[in-house]
Amino acid sequence: DWKLFSGGLHGICPVTFPYVPGFDLAGKVAKVGEGVTNVAVGDDICVDIGLCETCCNDSPAGPAGAFAEYAIALADTVAKREGLSAEELVGLPLAGLTSYQALFTGAGRDFTGAELGTVAEGKKVLILGGAAATGAIAIQLAKAVGAHVATTASPNKMPDGSSKIDYMKKLGADEVINYKEADWSDALAGKEFDQVYDCVGTPED
Repeated sequence: DWKLFSGGLHGICPVTFPYVPGFDLAGKVAKVGEGVTNVAVGDDICVDIGLCETCCNDSPAGPAGAFAEYAIALADTVAKREGLSAEELVGLPLAGLTSYQALFTGAGRDFTGAELGTVAEGKKVLILGGAAATGAIAIQLAKAVGAHVATTASPNKMPDGSSKIDYMKKLGADEVINYKEADWSDALAGKEFDQVYDCVGTPED
């Protein structure tokens, strides 16, 4: 959303006004369209409304945004939520899908031609920016399939008072580099990784 606000996505996603922002949504189904069978009125759901639906007025769902009382989502993009509250899930769809796609669904090829996005048990993954939303989810996804995870974080405090480094360890990271004290490329010199997932992406990196 902030990239849209700043104009950073104007080239691929021009915004026309009136415009309601908001990618991630968690709530209850208020109405379903004709032929929809996977969800029903009253179901608790979460969904990434996504670039197409929020930016394009000619989208099948219209210019829907999650920062409104009601929003339209395509039925095949909706997931029922069970066991977690809307507050816990609302930040998951966009960041979660981004990390899932990067780690598991073929995210392109590296400079040697090897396919990326094939993280599995025994593979080694370096996640830059582990405390970012995408990074924190990626750590958990990679560990869930048995991968070895190294990540970067600062000692800055989390809302609960713990450091981001401690938070990374709590999520399951095997190695955490304090980037305030060491450059990750120096700290990991000589080690090989099957995939690097950059959740920072600054021009200096």
